[in-house]
Amino acid sequence: MRFRTIRRVRPVRVLLRALTCLAAIGAGAVLARWTEGGRLAAAAPAIRRDAPAPAPARPSRGSVRREPLARSRGSLSLNGDDGRVEHASSPASTRDPSEAKNSWDPTGARFAGGRVITGHGTQRLVLFTFDDGPDLRYTPALLEELDAAGIRAVFFVTASRLEGPTPWARRHRALVREIAARGHLVGSHTLDHVQLPLVSSAEVERQLDRAEALIAETVGARPWLFRPPGGARSPRTDALVEARGYTTVLWNAGAADARPTDARAVLETWTRVMARLERDRPGSSAIVLLHDTYPWTVEAFPRMVDYLRTRNCALLDTGEPLYDIVDDPSAFFDPRRAADEPGRLAREAALPPAQHEARQAVLRARARAWCEARASAWLEAGRASPVRE
Repeated sequence: MRFRTIRRVRPVRVLLRALTCLAAIGAGAVLARWTEGGRLAAAAPAIRRDAPAPAPARPSRGSVRREPLARSRGSLSLNGDDGRVEHASSPASTRDPSEAKNSWDPTGARFAGGRVITGHGTQRLVLFTFDDGPDLRYTPALLEELDAAGIRAVFFVTASRLEGPTPWARRHRALVREIAARGHLVGSHTLDHVQLPLVSSAEVERQLDRAEALIAETVGARPWLFRPPGGARSPRTDALVEARGYTTVLWNAGAADARPTDARAVLETWTRVMARLERDRPGSSAIVLLHDTYPWTVEAFPRMVDYLRTRNCALLDTGEPLYDIVDDPSAFFDPRRAADEPGRLAREAALPPAQHEARQAVLRARARAWCEARASAWLEAGRASPVRE
């Protein structure tokens, strides 16, 4: 009797286990339907989970439709599934928000069709530029440093990082949108970072046109500023670049940050370059070349800003013009003329005299307050050097 009882109960247990497994599978299927922010994914096998997000609608010139930014205080992270960006609360800005909205120009349409910019000038204007990114590891931290310093820059993007339906590419596209949303300019650095004089004209055109299309799909407007990888150019490549309306932006104050492995080396190299500029071209302006693809560059950047502020303390004492960090290449821009040969260099950078003096007056007041506060801090701490160690 006991044996028959066991035989009768066992099928019931097996049936219960089977029903439990089926229920779990069914629940998993239901859960799989609601992935990627509530969209149906696994339930529709015809839809690829890595399909690219629709490109933003091309806006009229002067504005770009930005995707909503989900904000969380204290960090910047990129969600590769939906392309949204989460970052700290909006950076402090001295600009009128309505003015920023009306002048939205993330790719520099106002700088189209210019002569080749070298960075030289006589008003100690400084423009920071960053090549080869974006980089998911380091660009977010650099954006935070730029916000903290109240500085805007130009990012020359290697566009192959934006190409394709993968989560990696989607996160890089989101990062480029974030660069633009924070008020920085986005320029082209070709598709694959090739040195253009070494390839055929057809390949030059492909590098330019594909990069242009990817950036336009990402931020809603084509780029107008261009930096040739390695600064390599020729009359042939200049002609192809300029035929597309680009303004080439070179540099005259590099930090050789692709070689060092620590921030101190980056800072030392760059300060030597700046000292040489001051010696050879007194009062020279500077376009600074850096890369947002290295951790030591991100670490060195605020020290470089400190260096300029500290130099301004010395310039205050001598009554010389102060270093003025500018937001864009307006002062360096020089429109091309119809008779220009390809590759014609721009005039030296200069602001109109009244604007230059007004900016210098504001700079002197701010520098005086900063220098006095820093001097008091040095005395209290017993520090000998103004630049961060």
